[in-house]
Amino acid sequence: MVSKGKGATCEECAEIAKVSRYELQQWRTNPDADNLISNAINYNLEEALGTIAAAAPTLSKRLVDIGLSSSTRPYTPQLMKLKHH
Repeated sequence: MVSKGKGATCEECAEIAKVSRYELQQWRTNPDADNLISNAINYNLEEALGTIAAAAPTLSKRLVDIGLSSSTRPYTPQLMKLKHH
């Protein structure tokens, strides 16, 4: 179910679990299935947020460096503004 939490298709999950797609679908009727899938999704979200949080200081510094660099073309901020309207 971790694979399903990571976005795998039912076919891919069945192949990983070495069961048929039908067996996998039958397992989904088990009362514990939703809880296990939710836990897998939450784990993956926590992992992704941790990655983003760890990279935030480096990314912020890089963006500031780009913005303040004399080699950044002066029209770049105007182009960015146009893209967001």
